[in-house]
Amino acid sequence: MPGKILGIDIDSDSVTAVLVEGGLRGYTITGCGRILIEEDRGLDGGLAALSEQVDLKADASICSIPAELVSYRNIQMPFRDRKRIRQAIVFEVETMVPFPIEDLIVDFTVVDQLDQTEILAASIRRTCIADYLEYLQRHNVDPGLLDIRGVPMALLLLKRDDMPDSGLLLEIGRTRNTMVLFLKKRISLIRTFPFSNGLIAQAIGNQQHERPEGTLTDEKIESLFSSFCVDVQHTIHAFEGWRKGEVKPEGAFITGEGSLYPETESILERALDIPVERINAARDARVAMDDEIAQAWDPATMDNALALALRDTKQGM
Repeated sequence: MPGKILGIDIDSDSVTAVLVEGGLRGYTITGCGRILIEEDRGLDGGLAALSEQVDLKADASICSIPAELVSYRNIQMPFRDRKRIRQAIVFEVETMVPFPIEDLIVDFTVVDQLDQTEILAASIRRTCIADYLEYLQRHNVDPGLLDIRGVPMALLLLKRDDMPDSGLLLEIGRTRNTMVLFLKKRISLIRTFPFSNGLIAQAIGNQQHERPEGTLTDEKIESLFSSFCVDVQHTIHAFEGWRKGEVKPEGAFITGEGSLYPETESILERALDIPVERINAARDARVAMDDEIAQAWDPATMDNALALALRDTKQGM
């Protein structure tokens, strides 16, 4: 995709933008910014403040919405033809959600094709999509693609030559975490979990200061991460029961504001019993940035927006 490409990553409590310029040799990051969304000004105010940090005018834009707004279902079907799957998927989803099917947008990805075709379906209310598009267009952003938060980062990871066949992407946020499980290098399961009610982010913010009264102890922080890992393990165990087969991720890849706690990797490695790697998407050989951008760059909070700007729009979920 040539020219200037804007990635806008919308979370429940922040909005982040990365602007890249494409060329023959790859991409150059020309702008980046992040704004915490305050309750009194909401996403509209967040986008206005973001536009003061980053030029939101681009030749193309790709945006993401919070993963917890989407309903995910794993389904098995007796046929392989994608046209037949697309025709049948709405009837399968209709029995699983509390909304009329005509109120929903439904998409899917094929996970595996053995005796049955295994599908990961995602559905979201049309009014929700319309609301986000209205906010974006109010700030002159007309996205060519509206994606699910976490999916672009997972797709970018899966392009790496050194990626294992199976693994976990864990996006650790201020108040929610997103888990993306991939098997045979295909996204197979997406789930979101509540997390720490902002306490981890507060503890990270206090790291450079003398610990004030009421700050979480290291033991409490580890307990919060360990509880999240239990949720992940229970989810995988339930997925194994549905698939009737073992699911064993070979590694976990972490990003997000909550992952900035220094001991995150070691805590997750102990709890999950697999290697854990912190992501830095800007290390991609195709990506360059000047010194001024590098000083402002924070991989944990900006990688999702960068993954959007680098996303292949022809590639599905």
